[in-house]
Amino acid sequence: MAPVAALLALWALVVACMRQTGGMLVYSLDDPYIHLALAKNIQQGSYGINPGEWASPSSSIAWPFLLALAPARMAEWLPLFINGAACVLTVWCLARVIRRAGVPAWLPTVGAMAVAFGLNLFGLVMTGMEHSLQVLLVVFVAMRLIEQRHDAWFYVALGLMPLIRYECLAISLPVGAYLWFTQDKVRPAVAVGLSLAIVVAFSAFLHAVGLPLLPSSVLAKTLEPPFMTNYTTHPTIVLMLAWLAYAWRDRLGQWVMLIGLPTLAFMLQGRVGWFGRYEVFILGWLAMFVLASVGDMVLKAAEGAARSAWAMALSSTALALAFPTLWQVTLQTPGGCQNVAQQQMVTARIARELGMRVAVNDLGLMALRSGQYVLDLAGLASPEVLEVRRHGQMTGPWIDELAARKGVEVAFIYDKWFPQWSREWILVASVELLGPKVSAGESSVQLYARTPEAAARLHAVAQSMAADPNVPATIRLY
Repeated sequence: MAPVAALLALWALVVACMRQTGGMLVYSLDDPYIHLALAKNIQQGSYGINPGEWASPSSSIAWPFLLALAPARMAEWLPLFINGAACVLTVWCLARVIRRAGVPAWLPTVGAMAVAFGLNLFGLVMTGMEHSLQVLLVVFVAMRLIEQRHDAWFYVALGLMPLIRYECLAISLPVGAYLWFTQDKVRPAVAVGLSLAIVVAFSAFLHAVGLPLLPSSVLAKTLEPPFMTNYTTHPTIVLMLAWLAYAWRDRLGQWVMLIGLPTLAFMLQGRVGWFGRYEVFILGWLAMFVLASVGDMVLKAAEGAARSAWAMALSSTALALAFPTLWQVTLQTPGGCQNVAQQQMVTARIARELGMRVAVNDLGLMALRSGQYVLDLAGLASPEVLEVRRHGQMTGPWIDELAARKGVEVAFIYDKWFPQWSREWILVASVELLGPKVSAGESSVQLYARTPEAAARLHAVAQSMAADPNVPATIRLY
């Protein structure tokens, strides 16, 4: 029943999102379109965003190659199908762990759905990113550890995790070490060893084409120290760690390897937020062990079916409510999809009709749909820009020089993100959201031109778009 309930919940969310976007499939973030643009170029034999330029804008090694398997007409639907299936299977794993406690037949479905809602598993699907698949692999490995079933599927999932997201190394390495020290040495060594070999080989490829050893999207996340943000955003993690330490007090060595080290690694180097997605994998990992530990304690105490049901129901409810910043994102997801439809889709259409090279701070839909060269001022598709960002030198003159070198005549940016933007650029128009800001970086995108000639062309296109009743945004001319 749990997979059916998850499928119905997802269907309802997709319908709600499409009602906000005029019936179009639009993801709640601009980021998935970066992967789709990269996948499109992979199909054409290159790795990057602009033809002839190497770039590594994806935080996942495998995800863009997986998307590249889809034919063009199905490409934008593939993330939804993969993520939807991953979400349904994740709910199934949660229900299976709850069921171990001998609870009534209805409780695994209700409990798993509650936890899934609380961890934003349904909203995660509509981000169009690889996180749903990441969470599935994580909870599947946790489930197999709980059941002590280390079959071939377990080792496949263990090896795949870091290829989907680098931060999964925080789990795969200590789990592999635990298994190597306590059980079979060969299979964990092969699974983790092959995974690390692919990670190293990918870094070697990036180095060979003149890029940093890690993707730009990974390096960009190192610009700010994460620890205090992680702790203050989710202090409940400390309670989960303490509970598991108590429940595993007779096996603290196992707690250190499977719980302590992965969580510590996340707290020190992981990230939280960005529309409720970065931290879900580690919270899903901990939630699986919390549910299993509660069930084991109830069974050992022989409390009876009624108390077992109460214990699991309370645990599921606590996990569902413990992370308000996540379940609130699920409720905001239709608004996030509307933001992308009103902002990034509209600016990408303007760039396509303009037919000029463009500088942006939101790369995805512009790279996928504009058909133009895109200068990424966030640095994900440009190691040169990222290096400048790392040294805090994003000044107007530097951008002027780079834009001139790249032949860029227009820029679509958030003014607030570039307080030192050059006064030499001409403000032509702005694209403004019709509804509240949810997932967009700012409510308004400013459209600049570098020369009077470019300004005249941009003004004409913006004026034409502003008069189109089918454009779902306010276009203000200056």
